[in-house]
Amino acid sequence: MEPITIVASILIAFVTYRIVRWIISDPYSKIDPNIPEPEDIPLHPILGAVPYMPADFPVSQFMRWNCSKPIYKIHVFKMPLVFFNDVQLAKEFFSSDAFEDKSSGYDVVKQFVGKDSILVASGAQWRMNHKLISQTFHINNMEKVCPVHHSSVLTQLQVFVPIMLQCAKEATDQMISLIREPSTHGYMRSVDIDHYTVQVAIEIIARTLFGVKDTKSKQMKTILECMNEGAHEIQARFYNPFRAYSPYHVYKFNSTMNTLRREIGDIISHRRQLLEHKKANEEEINERDFVDLLLLSTDTEGNSLSNSNIIDQCITFFFAGHDTTAHTMAWAFHLVSSQPRIEEKILKEISDVIGDRDDISMSDLNNLKYLNMVIKETLRLYPPANATPRQTTRDTTLGPYHFKKGQDLMFHLSAAQLNPAYFKEPTLFLPERFEDEKNMTPLSNIPFSKGDRSCIGQKFAILEMKAVLAFMFRRVVFRPDVWAQLRIEATERLGLLLFREERLGGKRRDENPCRVTVTILRESSYNLDGLTDWLTDYDLYLAVTNSKVESVRYLLSRNELDPSLEDNQLFRYASLHGLTEVVRLLLADPRVDSATKDNEAIRGAVKNVRTEVVQLLLSDNKAIRDASRNGRIDIMRLLLADPRVDPSAENNEAIRDATSFQNDCKVVELLLSHPRVDPSAEENEAIMNAMDCGNVDIVRLPLADSRVDPSARDNKAIAETIMWNDRHSEAVELILADDRVDPSAQNNKAIRNASQRGSYKIARLLLTDSRVDPSVEHNAAVISASSTGNCDLVRLLLSDSRVDPSVQDNKAIRRAVEKGQTELVRLLLADPRVDPSVEDNKTIISASSTGNCDLVRLLLDDHRVDPSARNNQAFKNALYCGIKMASMFMGHPRIDPSAEDNDAIVQASSRGSHGMVRFLLSDPRVDPSAQDQAAIKRAISGDYNPQSYIKTVEVLLADRRVDPSAENQYAIRHAKNYDTVRLLLAHPRVDPSADDQYAIRHATDYDIVRALLADDRVDPSVQDNETIRRAVARGGSRTVKLLLSHPLVGQNSQAISSTLPEENRMAKVFLRYDQRAAWKRTLCRETGQVDGDDPEAIECHLLAHPLADPSVLDNYTIRYASINGCIQLVRALLADPRVDPSAQNNKAIRGASKHGHTEIVQLLLAHAKVDPSAEDNYAIVTASSSGRTEIVRLLLADSRVDPSAQDHKAIVQAALKSHIDIVELLMSHPLVGPFMTYNTLLIQPM
Repeated sequence: MEPITIVASILIAFVTYRIVRWIISDPYSKIDPNIPEPEDIPLHPILGAVPYMPADFPVSQFMRWNCSKPIYKIHVFKMPLVFFNDVQLAKEFFSSDAFEDKSSGYDVVKQFVGKDSILVASGAQWRMNHKLISQTFHINNMEKVCPVHHSSVLTQLQVFVPIMLQCAKEATDQMISLIREPSTHGYMRSVDIDHYTVQVAIEIIARTLFGVKDTKSKQMKTILECMNEGAHEIQARFYNPFRAYSPYHVYKFNSTMNTLRREIGDIISHRRQLLEHKKANEEEINERDFVDLLLLSTDTEGNSLSNSNIIDQCITFFFAGHDTTAHTMAWAFHLVSSQPRIEEKILKEISDVIGDRDDISMSDLNNLKYLNMVIKETLRLYPPANATPRQTTRDTTLGPYHFKKGQDLMFHLSAAQLNPAYFKEPTLFLPERFEDEKNMTPLSNIPFSKGDRSCIGQKFAILEMKAVLAFMFRRVVFRPDVWAQLRIEATERLGLLLFREERLGGKRRDENPCRVTVTILRESSYNLDGLTDWLTDYDLYLAVTNSKVESVRYLLSRNELDPSLEDNQLFRYASLHGLTEVVRLLLADPRVDSATKDNEAIRGAVKNVRTEVVQLLLSDNKAIRDASRNGRIDIMRLLLADPRVDPSAENNEAIRDATSFQNDCKVVELLLSHPRVDPSAEENEAIMNAMDCGNVDIVRLPLADSRVDPSARDNKAIAETIMWNDRHSEAVELILADDRVDPSAQNNKAIRNASQRGSYKIARLLLTDSRVDPSVEHNAAVISASSTGNCDLVRLLLSDSRVDPSVQDNKAIRRAVEKGQTELVRLLLADPRVDPSVEDNKTIISASSTGNCDLVRLLLDDHRVDPSARNNQAFKNALYCGIKMASMFMGHPRIDPSAEDNDAIVQASSRGSHGMVRFLLSDPRVDPSAQDQAAIKRAISGDYNPQSYIKTVEVLLADRRVDPSAENQYAIRHAKNYDTVRLLLAHPRVDPSADDQYAIRHATDYDIVRALLADDRVDPSVQDNETIRRAVARGGSRTVKLLLSHPLVGQNSQAISSTLPEENRMAKVFLRYDQRAAWKRTLCRETGQVDGDDPEAIECHLLAHPLADPSVLDNYTIRYASINGCIQLVRALLADPRVDPSAQNNKAIRGASKHGHTEIVQLLLAHAKVDPSAEDNYAIVTASSSGRTEIVRLLLADSRVDPSAQDHKAIVQAALKSHIDIVELLMSHPLVGPFMTYNTLLIQPM
């Protein structure tokens, strides 16, 4: 058998074995078996959840699974995923450092935002980024009033408020200008509001991020285009991972990202120079944008962000800051447009707060409380992200479930925010639910995530949405589109409709109002039964007003048509005009409110003697239910006076609704006085609703009725009420006075919930009842109370002898420490049963991560606490929190800063924390030479904050134990900063010539090369002048010039020539960097900066060397320089008599003509050897075909050029490609026959 056959057989067998093994493998082998799979939807054994992943997968399947189970597992192609939405599990999830890292899915995003981005970084890098960047979004940097008339404190964000309002104005003006254009519907337009919100968000993020006033400049256009292209590619890779292996997509993406990072890097470098100049001249520094704030951010140890790090953060802010904000604003417009009631409340608030003023300040936006609730409710329904994916950093537990290191799991935000257990009627848009936000279930609504890794820019996003919404609502009225065409498709796309009047200055214009329609396109999946024209609310209006009963019935079956628009105008019209059957149909629609406008419908029917309609309205009993729900006492008296009205209809819905809202107690009292009303209906729902509202006067009324049993449903009234707060204490006291009520029901759920909510007053009331046991569920009450920080509540619970705060391994004090509750920890430590050293001293380890010095001092004072546990983990955490925290541990007798072979100073050096290094060196036990001089090795390798690392190196070199020559002069060989090299060269033990001149051969920075060359021991000519060859490959023109001037380099002619075209190197280097050179030249012209790394300059430096010969390889250099448009290099080459530009049949001018390099063509035509008619006048033909008008004009001016060559191919190609200017130019030439007219051109063959 042939060897290749054997190899192929083995390979096939191996691949088959791996495939079979993968197919039969268990995807959940590393997942806790207690975590269930979805029961109602079977997963494919190989594909897993893939068959259930159409466009609506996140909404449909995730919602079904998450709402039915608090935690479940699925797999996708055998890759396991765990989802959960239980808020109790979420508390541990967001507070534990075991779930600190982002999931592996973020590896795709990392390619776009960069490895140092705060979005994807982990460990020490993320902590440093978070500490520095959080200063940028701190409230002190986000409230600057410009100008400030009432305060001397200038903070940043109010500077951005005018920018936000200006961007909103521009988008609104553009929208209104479109509306004013006549259309088939008059002043009504279908507008995709998402287009305008995206436009506003991009303008705001660009102007606030980079401080530009005009995003239409060439540089900003390039940045924004690259941002969008990069973001779209990353999104595409999420759904098609194979794009990451496509050469085309990889090349395009890398090219885009290189351009983006170069453009942003140039802005940052220029801005850093300006700031350093201002600092040097002691000028005032006014932060104009986020780039300035990031450049100025430093921590207590002097650490700051490098240029590369800031580039990563800028891309992150754009990626995360504009798209999600834009879509949230679009959803807000959509949701408000369908509910005029909410819009009226928004406008009233804007009018009350801002009035007619054009200048909107930070304080104005902060006072828009209802608008803030609208935004929060929008984020609840449509959060920026559906889930919070994390990856475990170690083996850990989440509740009763175990997870191994590296496991991905996700908290599903949408499932929690749409869970009926946490929100009543969760699918409805009800901003008022946030009026009592403090009493919501914790972590049930966290659209920006929670914990240290929550969205750091959420305050900026909320302010931006407030500013834009407030401005646009003042000027435009939004309504659902009545003209949108229905389409038969399976998806739904966001848009917006309008039916509005332009508002100016907060007032509605009375003169010639501009009627518009802001449209939301709804593409529906149902069949239209042959109806191909538009169905609109106007069709419903026509059907009602013309009493077309069957048409009304059909149109009401379409959910997109809303009969309640304009405050139920259609219902009021039908009642007023006696359209009995139409009224009957409208009453059957749940969206219609029959009692709207103070029962105008029945009053109008009575006034116009519409007897049948009046009887229908009275017999329906809907009016009495609507009146009770809305607290209309006068209408209720009127209706109850009629014997046909039954207030007990729909199982006493009227009394149940009346107690559900904060109504006047007179409404409840009036209903209870009616003999047919039974407040005990639906298992005593009325008393439970009353307790939910907490109105003691309303609670007292049903309690006084003997039919009401407050202990129904296992004492739900008392148990569920405690889910709220001390505001309900009076109602609780009232219901506890009833002997039937048992506050210990449901395993003492009342005291457990009161403790969880921090409700001291309610807990005190409950504990007066001997039946209440606060120690149930393993002392859950005191553990929950410890998380709230309410010392009075914990003290109250501890006063009960049944309560033991030490249960569950002293979970109470561990919770208090995690929350940073110093006084609460002090209170718990006073209890002799509490042991703060449990779980291997987890309390001190957690406290050291919080940065709370008082809390750490309190724990260290306890003799049972061992801060050296777990290999000095607490001390390691303290090193990240500053010297003050570290000094507290250093003074403890059990702490040894030299533990683990002096790992503390090694880690501090690797971060460039020079202050911490100096502090550690003050302890004689610390040895900076440990681990084979690891401290100095780490310090010289840092590059993201050069000044900090330089100071760290300086501090270390001052210690005699530090030997920078260790490991064959590792320090000088790998130093990355000029000042670091300078410090090392001044050290007597450092030899820069070690390892065959490794340092100079691998030096990448001009200043470092200069510093090394100043040392007599350095020889840059070793290994055939490898130094200069590397410099040429990098494109460093100044470095090349510097090396060429060195005497040792010039002595080796073979080495110099090896950098030239004899090995194609000069031309290849040029081709590699031609795009970069063009970009640098353009940028330098725009910014006025000096170009120090132009590859053309490198070529010119080499050409100036006496050993160089640019004519080798048949004049390779002039040919490719001409083709790629390098004017400077072409000019230098033509000045050399050895260069022949006519080589290879005048390929230089032919290539320059084809690619449109006009100046090069002009230079070549001036050379005596160049013949533009070569290759049968190829130059004029290719220039005409490519549309190079100026080049054609230059060529025609040369008598050697014949434009009629190749049977008039030049003019034929120009005509076929519609280059009219070139056709006219060629036809004016005498050699082009007069018979060549446009008609003859049109019939020429291709």
